Amino acid sequence: VHTVTMPNKGDEFHHFGWNACSSSLSPLTGHAFLERRYLIIPGIRSSRIVQIYNGVDTERFLPAQPRPRSAYPAGFADANSFVIGTVGRLQRVKDQVTLLRAFARLSAAHPEWHSRLRLAIVGDGPLEGEVRQAIAALGLERAVTLTGALDPDAMRAWMQKAWLLAVP
Repeated sequence: VHTVTMPNKGDEFHHFGWNACSSSLSPLTGHAFLERRYLIIPGIRSSRIVQIYNGVDTERFLPAQPRPRSAYPAGFADANSFVIGTVGRLQRVKDQVTLLRAFARLSAAHPEWHSRLRLAIVGDGPLEGEVRQAIAALGLERAVTLTGALDPDAMRAWMQKAWLLAVP
């Protein structure tokens, strides 16, 4: 997981603003100037906007076929498991607790999937205790694993083995 150091105090808001806008606007649409306009409207100075390209190397992150289970902790997943993965620092903006709640609702709404569903949370951070408390409170100890921080190759291996990647 990567960290981008922002040059000025408070720039995290600008990064958040960019993420909020960039999902609907793209330089490929021919309207790249709109991206800057949508960030300036809330009062963000144009000179403080930093564009960060979050591309994915589709060759390197191609899903593994077949999806081997060897990297999973013993008892976490088997050949019939449907693994949902997420990668990110455990902090409020990433909101893994909401993902846990959604995962619990999915499992409750489809009891026939309950024994197959698994959630792998890759990353660490200041909210690890809160995430662990949510796992316990929701009764998800058997279905969820926290890997902690991983080196890039191990992180990629987890991503390749997941059937679905969630970005809360």
